[in-house]
Amino acid sequence: MKANGATSSSTHHAGRSHAMLCLGARGADVTKLQRMLCAAGFNCHGVDGILGPKTLAALKRFQSHARIVVDGKAGPQTFGALQAHGATRAAVAQAVGGTSFTPTDSAAPPKLDDSQAAPGIAGMLDWAKSMIGTKYASVNPFRFGNVLWDGQAHKSENGSSTVYQYPKGTRVFDCSGFVVAAYRQMGVDLLKHGLGTSSAIRDNAQGFLQNVDRANLKPGDLITYAPHNGVGHVVIYAGNGMTIECSGGRGVCQKPVNWDAVNSIHRVPGANA
Repeated sequence: MKANGATSSSTHHAGRSHAMLCLGARGADVTKLQRMLCAAGFNCHGVDGILGPKTLAALKRFQSHARIVVDGKAGPQTFGALQAHGATRAAVAQAVGGTSFTPTDSAAPPKLDDSQAAPGIAGMLDWAKSMIGTKYASVNPFRFGNVLWDGQAHKSENGSSTVYQYPKGTRVFDCSGFVVAAYRQMGVDLLKHGLGTSSAIRDNAQGFLQNVDRANLKPGDLITYAPHNGVGHVVIYAGNGMTIECSGGRGVCQKPVNWDAVNSIHRVPGANA
């Protein structure tokens, strides 16, 4: 029996077998671990089913935070601590699907009573909602809400060129540019802190943003989603399970939170004071 509460191969808990997850592990159990870490506010930089160095670092940060053995191995003690952490049991049940323990709650998104935003956030969200219908284009220098002087925006992807055709004078954002523009309404310049892309917000390399667990989500918090086809996404949480965001298909719009894809949750310091 190891310090983390499991043998080197597998252990039995709640009638099910669960392998110890170590650096290099792959598969569905790792995917579920990554989702649980993200739900608890410990960013593992992607949900890809591989326990690589970044997931290992997130795992060790959580173990240290939970005051359990910091060995970078996920056994029943770690999974149990994740269950007890700030992520609600319902969020954990959604993430793990009953792998190594069986939560009693249904796998539904957490019920959040968060319709009241702080005054500054409320004003920012009002501005964001006033932008609903604004077009999407992921290209510099237009990403931060500039006007297309010729009605065209070009984006190079994997060696090919995508051309966005809009009427001359159309205002456009991409997902992170919309977030940057929204927080400028509060006098916060995210670009000063290197937060100009969804991946930069996810990684929070300069440590400006605060980690938030799913149970403490508030309007104005920034949610990043796991990359899809190599492309990440960032949205603003608007309360009551809804986001305000700029998406490739719809431009600025409101959507329900995609709980299954949540990669990280961050808060701008002082935004909810």
